[in-house]
Amino acid sequence: MIFICHANEDRADTVALADALEKHGYSTWYFERDNVGCRDFMGGVVQALDRASALVLLISEHSMQSRQVDHELQVADEEEIPVFLASLGVSRDEWRRRKLTWRYMFPTAVQITVARGEVAQAVPQLVARLNDDGITPDRRPTADTTAVSEPARRQEPPVPDRPRRREGEYVLIPAGTFIRGCLPAAARTLAGKVGADPDGDDMKEWVRRSKRPASVPDFLVAVHPVTNDEYLRFVLATGHRMPNHWQTGKSLPFDTRLADHPVVNVSYEDAEAYCRWAGARLPTFLEWEKAARGTDGRLYPWGNEFDPALCNCGENDRQGTAAVTDYPAGRSPYGLFNMTGNVLEWCDGGRPHGERRVLRQQRGGSWRLPCQLYGCAFVDAVFAPPDAMDDETGFRCAKDAPGTTKPRVQPEYLAVPAGRFQFGCTDDMADRVIAELGLNPNTKAQIAENPAAVRETSEYEIGKYAVTNAQYYEFVRAMGHPMPSHWNPTGDPPFPDDLADHPVVNVSWHDAKAYCDWAGVRLPTSEEWERAARGPDGRAYPWGNEFDPDLCNSAESGWARTVRVDEYEVGISPAGAYNMCGNVLEWIAGSGRYRELRGGSWRVECAVYGLTFYTMRAEPGTKRDYISFRCARSRARR
Repeated sequence: MIFICHANEDRADTVALADALEKHGYSTWYFERDNVGCRDFMGGVVQALDRASALVLLISEHSMQSRQVDHELQVADEEEIPVFLASLGVSRDEWRRRKLTWRYMFPTAVQITVARGEVAQAVPQLVARLNDDGITPDRRPTADTTAVSEPARRQEPPVPDRPRRREGEYVLIPAGTFIRGCLPAAARTLAGKVGADPDGDDMKEWVRRSKRPASVPDFLVAVHPVTNDEYLRFVLATGHRMPNHWQTGKSLPFDTRLADHPVVNVSYEDAEAYCRWAGARLPTFLEWEKAARGTDGRLYPWGNEFDPALCNCGENDRQGTAAVTDYPAGRSPYGLFNMTGNVLEWCDGGRPHGERRVLRQQRGGSWRLPCQLYGCAFVDAVFAPPDAMDDETGFRCAKDAPGTTKPRVQPEYLAVPAGRFQFGCTDDMADRVIAELGLNPNTKAQIAENPAAVRETSEYEIGKYAVTNAQYYEFVRAMGHPMPSHWNPTGDPPFPDDLADHPVVNVSWHDAKAYCDWAGVRLPTSEEWERAARGPDGRAYPWGNEFDPDLCNSAESGWARTVRVDEYEVGISPAGAYNMCGNVLEWIAGSGRYRELRGGSWRVECAVYGLTFYTMRAEPGTKRDYISFRCARSRARR
């Protein structure tokens, strides 16, 4: 079966394509015809893709802006379904420029170009390409049942030797606010200079984030990216695999002249392994941006005007890396080299990509990319799988500054007074959310699943934070309860120390209830959770009625993982509770085959799933790396 992925505006061409393919003996599936009656609008898509032999994407101006198309492509990419492209007048270069995520999903997909209204005439060419790939009419290709096992991750042993760093190689970046993002006018001016579409998806995202203050604590960052010489010391000390372009069997696996060039062909996982060995970590995307541009919001490390003479960039046509201390005139306000150009740099941030995958963020442009755009300090449009590697990607290290470690989070409860409040979603609010976020109108029933009503709660207390790993570990040790599956059973604690104050995840509803029973508390009811999240005024998000990705840890925010439960103080609810939008979904008290989950998470778009009235459901045995809980307790009547 061929799944046809398209925008609603391209329906006529979709119908013509489906009819022509069916004449050639292929069964087809497309949303408007075949998803009728499915209450979960994505559920039918997932089921259809599970049966599909291939996906044909109709590329158009409309599909490049469609959230539905992006969702369908994410599922197809996760299921490794072959993708074929039928372009309605959009060139490969154009969509690769405007849709950078597609560039990573199907870099070599077959593309045919057709004119609107003439799709059927190009189907024989498409059928030939399908047949070349073994996708024949009405017969799904025999799947290769040979499992390709992922290489086991090496547990890096403690190694006393460390990289030989010279004094001053790390720079202290002082705590405080800085300007992140860019003004809409600046984004449009930049688009005009580089020939990008000012109304393209990436530009819209930069404008949506806009220019705003952000804050990070003190941290240390390396003056330059990790070099070949430094990475070789790590490889020799630990036995970690070499970059695939290095020559094995030689004492020096690379040209001597490249010793002080940045190491490339390293994945995010390789970079993390090096940082652990070096007693460091990768910089967060916010840390990287502040280190690159300082506090004044400049576009490039040296100022607001691009100058190719100040960096190793695609505009120079150098065709390779440069030494990490080249281009001293292009250093950032803190004296850092190569924050624009030379190599893209892995950051501790990213965005979810399907159920079990995260794309990691790369910043700074490279010797191959046009750095007038990709070298901008605010541009975070390059994402890649954590195992991806190429000859233009490296990394630099960062560290926490001395004395910046936060104290352990202790259980704390907030009193919520008795009273009436707005529960659920009104029709007007659902219509406004759909219009503002550009959602399919068919989602209204799901968004407004809990109809608006005035509810009343008795006085109660709710946890200020979600339950942390450290708190849950006390329960595990006291009761012998099974650990979350991702914990290390031989460790004490069984999780990295820097995750102690992150919310515990991979816990079922039953696990959450068992913890609450042990602690002498309970899970909050749906009404209690919503009252604490939105207060008495019926707001859409804990902080108000407008979504802001800087106030929560969501897919839009870019962390691609949990954060400490006491982060995002600016996004607390009227009751004073943290992270009631984003970070982790939270189990709710209840019974039946399915149990409620509230609050969105780091993995999903919280503009929708983080709405204070939005309800998700799962079987009580469900465990995910984005599901946790917080506790509640009743207050005795006075």
